[in-house]
Amino acid sequence: MTVSVGARRLGSVKLILDQSQRKGLAAALYNLGNIVAASLIVGQLVASGRFRTLPFAVGLIMFISAYVIATKLNREEGAS
Repeated sequence: MTVSVGARRLGSVKLILDQSQRKGLAAALYNLGNIVAASLIVGQLVASGRFRTLPFAVGLIMFISAYVIATKLNREEGAS
């Protein structure tokens, strides 16, 4: 893995991953999305207590974000 720092005022970090690293990171993000969905989304739906919208919304956003990023990583895999 190569880490390069940009010359912008605030600075940026660009990670260059090879195919196996992207595949592993995508798999980890899919797993993270599944864990978030199970704990925050489904957990709110099956809980016997009061339904709380904040954990549900945060879980939904994290789930969608993890799957979108993982899908983009998998698409980049084919482009290289």
